[in-house]
Amino acid sequence: MNRPVVFWAVLLAFGMILTSLTGINSILAAVALGLSGIFLLIWFGPSHPGFKYFLGMWVFALGSLLFMMAEQDESVLLPRVGTEVSLTGMVEKVEQYPNRQTLTFRLITLNGSAVQRKEYAQIVVPKAVKESFAYGQILRVAGKPAMIPETGTPGSFSYRNYLHNRQVYTQIKVTAKPQVLGDGGGLLGHAAAKYREKARLLAAGAMGEREQGILAGILFGDKEKLLPADKEVFTTTGVLHAFAVSGSNVVFVLFLGLTLLSPFPRPVQLSGTAVTLIFYAVLAGGEGPVVRATIMALIMLGGQGLGRKGEGLNSLALAATIMLIYNPNYLTDPGFQLSVAATWGLVALIPCLAHGMGGLHPQLRELLLFPVAATIATLPL
Repeated sequence: MNRPVVFWAVLLAFGMILTSLTGINSILAAVALGLSGIFLLIWFGPSHPGFKYFLGMWVFALGSLLFMMAEQDESVLLPRVGTEVSLTGMVEKVEQYPNRQTLTFRLITLNGSAVQRKEYAQIVVPKAVKESFAYGQILRVAGKPAMIPETGTPGSFSYRNYLHNRQVYTQIKVTAKPQVLGDGGGLLGHAAAKYREKARLLAAGAMGEREQGILAGILFGDKEKLLPADKEVFTTTGVLHAFAVSGSNVVFVLFLGLTLLSPFPRPVQLSGTAVTLIFYAVLAGGEGPVVRATIMALIMLGGQGLGRKGEGLNSLALAATIMLIYNPNYLTDPGFQLSVAATWGLVALIPCLAHGMGGLHPQLRELLLFPVAATIATLPL
């Protein structure tokens, strides 16, 4: 089966992996390889049998350079850790906790000067500040930037690296109420924020606190609403991942959209489902697994619209390539790694496992195939 995108995606990723392992030392090798690839492309031309591999040298080098540039992208706040600063920025995300609000804050100005690069800060607002903030608000805050605190034991999940991959490098604990200067943000972001709030109010009127926390976790991946006792039970039993928004949520939204829009003409059904998928990705916070699954679903819908049959590994490779080019730091993100590995297992390993399990009862075989394939693929990670 022809899978051209897989070849390029693997080369791009390997170039990034080389840089992640060797650091800036790989820059000379990447430049030499890239220039050699371009020279060979020009010298021999597209008709040469090795054209694909000459181009592959350039793609490999491109991956290395992209990752190096992302790693060298310097923060404007890190050099000012411990120093009082004045910031303006837009609220991108709000997380409510019993004793504080945490705002993901996209920088606009620092000490009155415009911030030219894309960077976020985590603003911690204490419970004493009664006002609740919302997506799109333009705020002015003052405080001392600090390093993102690490949680857990060494070698376990790194909260600092998790935020670093999302261009959040510092945290500011404010003591005074942030000043609201105006409103901004996109139409889709505002719609998602309003929908989340409406869902919260509907849940509050229909169920208790415990059930609200479980629903918020399943729909939006918001585990902070879970009661401590429930969170401990889910963690102990190993099913806390059910409250992480993933590809399974996107599949459900895809199925729901196609089903509800089935009475309409095919173009309306496909385009309406695509808009719904994009909206849900924004609603769920745009985490790596959701973005990966959404891109694959959009590729599938586009293929259906063009009358083309989809191919799972090609779609996965294209989704991974788009994400890595957009943000090379996805390469080191555990959520991205596990999502890609699990999806590869479901696409590539299930046919092999189904053949090997041919002697089992069909229902038992179906029950085992998916978890076994996903476990084999993700176990090394």
